[in-house]
Amino acid sequence: MRWGMLTLYTRSIMYPINWSNVPLALPEDAARIGFHKPIFVVADGVTRSSKVGQGNLSMALGAHNAANIFCNTVMEFLQLPIPLDASILREAFIAGNNALSQLNKAYGVSPENTDWLKRDLFGVCAALGFLADDMFFFGWIGDCGVAVFDSQDVPKLITPEKVSALERFRDGLQMPEDQRMIFWRRELRNHPGMGATYGVATGQREAEPYFEQGAIPVKEGDLLLLYTDSMGPVVIGDKNFRDALRSKEPGIPPFPYQEHSDATVISVVISQERS
Repeated sequence: MRWGMLTLYTRSIMYPINWSNVPLALPEDAARIGFHKPIFVVADGVTRSSKVGQGNLSMALGAHNAANIFCNTVMEFLQLPIPLDASILREAFIAGNNALSQLNKAYGVSPENTDWLKRDLFGVCAALGFLADDMFFFGWIGDCGVAVFDSQDVPKLITPEKVSALERFRDGLQMPEDQRMIFWRRELRNHPGMGATYGVATGQREAEPYFEQGAIPVKEGDLLLLYTDSMGPVVIGDKNFRDALRSKEPGIPPFPYQEHSDATVISVVISQERS
C-alpha cells in the first residue's frame, strides 16, 4: 500500500484458538486493513461463560460475530470520503459500539435481563488507527493495545494495559467462580467514574469514556502494531518476533500458543521501497 511517497508493508496475522476439547470453536478475534486508506482495526470478542471453570466455550459464535461486526463497521465508517482526524477516530469507535448495541437488541439481550454469564452482553475489546499527515492516530479499549517501534527497534509508544491488574483482583476474591464472573461483569465493567473499573465495547454508551486515544508522528522505518491481549507479551517482549514482522519474507512467524486464547496482530512497516 502506498502512503504519500512511502510504502506500507502490512500483515494481519491470527494465531487461532487452541481448545482441544472444543474442536469447532470459532476464533474470537477479527482484524481488518483498509484497501484504499491506511486504516487498521483489531477486535477480541468477549466469550460468554457456559460451565465456569470447565474450559468450555458458550456462544463462541457470538464472540466471533461481535468482533467481525465491530471491525466491519469501523472499517466502513473510516472508508467514507471524510477527512481522517482524531475526532473521526472516536466517531468510528462509537459507530462500532452502536453496531454491537444492535446485535444485542437483535438477540433480546440488555443490562436489565442479562445473567452476566451464559446470557452476557455481546462485546469486544479493540484497537484501531489510521495514518494521516505523517501522524499515526490510534485508540483502544480494554486489553487490546497499540505499539510503535522505530527503525532501531526502540519503543516510541506502548499503550498501557490496565485490565490485568483488575483480573488479579477478581481472581483473588473469596467467592465461587461464577459469582466472581458476575461481579466482574456487573460491578466492574463499564462504570465510568466509579474508581477501578474497565471498559468493553458492549453497545452501552457507558463504554465510550473508556475508549482512549492519541497520536504520534511516524516516519520511515517505524513498525506499527495493533494487537489483542494474548499477543501483547510477544510483540512487546520478543525482538525476534518483531524482526520477523519487519521481514518481507513470506510466512508466519512461530508463536507460543496460549492455551485458551486467540492471538492477533496487525503490523505495518513504513518503508521508502516500492512494493
